[in-house]
Amino acid sequence: MKVYSLDLRERVVAAYEAGQMTIKEVAERFSVGATFVKKMLRQKREQGTVQPPAHGGGKPRTLSGQHVKALRQWLEREPDLALQELKAKMQSRKRKQVSVATLGKVLAEEKLTRKKNHWRRRKETTENGRAFGGA
Repeated sequence: MKVYSLDLRERVVAAYEAGQMTIKEVAERFSVGATFVKKMLRQKREQGTVQPPAHGGGKPRTLSGQHVKALRQWLEREPDLALQELKAKMQSRKRKQVSVATLGKVLAEEKLTRKKNHWRRRKETTENGRAFGGA
């Protein structure tokens, strides 16, 4: 969501406080919603300022740098590990509970790819007498 500039916030409040326009007219004049105008007036009245609130910072990362390093090493040795297998390794070796979704997100952020070894799979299935991809 876009944060309106402090300048716009102050001009909206000043226009209404000048007493020449209604909330709806101020909203139309500055191309903002009437709810925004009401919110700025309330904020000015209650807090004395129309300063936008500071960003909360978001949720901290679930996996540390050591965890990411371990993921990188595991994938270098076994590039065809599934996310469920990585989750199990993380639980058993690092004692860290993590969701499959989080692992997928971290792998994408770190640009770590999982490559299935189709050549090995094809060789194993044809040696068993079944065609690759067949039932």
